Amino acid sequence: MAISVTTDLQVITTADTTTASGTFYRLNGVNTGNPLAEADAFVEGAGCIANKTGGTTGATDVGGHFNATATFDLTGLHLFVWRLIVTAGNMLTRANQGVSIGLTNTSTTSTSAWSTTNMKRWNVDGSDTMPVSQGWKCYVIDPASTADVSAGTLTLSTVRNVGILCRQNTAVNTALNNVFVDVIRRGTGLTATTSLAGDTITLLSIYNVDRTTANAWGILTQNAGIYYGAGKINIGATGQAQACNFSDTDQVLIWRDYPVADTLYEFNLKGASGNKTTMTLTACVVRGQAGQVWNIAADANSDFKAYGCSLANLRSGVLSAGSVLDNCSIDVSGTIDVNGATITGCSFSNQTASQLKLDAASDATNLSGCSFASDGTGHAIEITAAGTYTLTGHTFTGFAASNGSTGNEAVYVNIASGNVTINSDSAISVRTAGATVTVVAGQKTLTITNIVSGSDVVILTAGTDTVLAINDGATNPVTSFAYSYTYSAGVNVDVAVYKAGYVPYIVRNYLLENGNASLPVAQVVDRNYTP
Repeated sequence: MAISVTTDLQVITTADTTTASGTFYRLNGVNTGNPLAEADAFVEGAGCIANKTGGTTGATDVGGHFNATATFDLTGLHLFVWRLIVTAGNMLTRANQGVSIGLTNTSTTSTSAWSTTNMKRWNVDGSDTMPVSQGWKCYVIDPASTADVSAGTLTLSTVRNVGILCRQNTAVNTALNNVFVDVIRRGTGLTATTSLAGDTITLLSIYNVDRTTANAWGILTQNAGIYYGAGKINIGATGQAQACNFSDTDQVLIWRDYPVADTLYEFNLKGASGNKTTMTLTACVVRGQAGQVWNIAADANSDFKAYGCSLANLRSGVLSAGSVLDNCSIDVSGTIDVNGATITGCSFSNQTASQLKLDAASDATNLSGCSFASDGTGHAIEITAAGTYTLTGHTFTGFAASNGSTGNEAVYVNIASGNVTINSDSAISVRTAGATVTVVAGQKTLTITNIVSGSDVVILTAGTDTVLAINDGATNPVTSFAYSYTYSAGVNVDVAVYKAGYVPYIVRNYLLENGNASLPVAQVVDRNYTP
């Protein structure tokens, strides 16, 4: 297998020695004079920094700090800090600043750097959120985010001091180093590509590159068979010279509960014309830890495909024409832009915004057998262009019972003017931004399948020449070898399928019953046909 995994992370300090790219120092507490270099417990490079915490809970109870010899720019980037706490059970809770990370613009080594100067400090862990024996953990912070503690104004372009702070209930033994710090970096994530056609990227193959002591990026880690994401995961590249394939089955990926930007955690798929990128997940679970959100972004030359997956806390999804969501469960998630994707048999629940955005009437034809359950807010469908939309074969529960502007109507027509017609199995509630909306309720769909591409399809009132629907196969080829016809129940029709070189296939007096129907055809080659 020939895959390449790279990162945009830049080293601020390797933390191999107490003077690596700056100085590690301690403010106050037991054994002033720590920290010291540790050559055995490191996660990256050749060493790390060891330190102790004191037993008080005041502002002076802090661990080791890193003070850079020069300023560094965190604008538009995230901070990545590796830490190991071996006294997790004795730490204060997360809310009480058991484990926190801070930034300042000052080079001072006094406690005022973390109380009165231009600083920010984030609570990232504590005895209530970390296991008693958790091992090394890479914490990630968006320095532009709102901090738990702050003073003055932190200028991101000239950061000077990184604080690695800990507080616990009682002092540690004077001979025990309980806090370890390794490499500190800035950046956003990693990129995985293939260099040979036919190679496949998996979570394991990415993790095996990330986990080495030469890398230890902390973007994708693993514990007890569960993967944890803590950065952007880019798959493929716009200039790639071959197709790029990611495929994985029966995996669990959880995005870490860190103070990061809503846009950081993401599967970002990019391909090239003629060399598509495809990401396929089968029977996988992907969700955010403690409600942390993540995103899917597929460009026009890439596809995201999920079969039988459980996806939760998805903030935003931008799909492509070749993307697929098949029999997936999507829970507590935001808007997914369909963009021509095929979505079949999926259940959507507790949406945080409009669940599916349809930018064209054709997007509606790519939806089948989905269920939408609301918890009282948000819409199931958002329509952004005028036209006729067929939303049959779906169920909507928990939405507003009548049209209005409560924000919980089943369909939101987000168009200021124009006309929209919605064909539905039953009455559905609608909100409109100004467009005229007509709901035709009680509509059913007849799906004619197994059609040879290029065939003409004609539907007539039974026993007459009255044409109810016609599809010219030359100008409008059927997609997925199927043609859909929307109807009202209780009508008998004649169905005819024609294609040069095939015997006409005709079904007469077919009853369109009170429900959606499927009619498979079996066209036979005409052996007497002469072109």
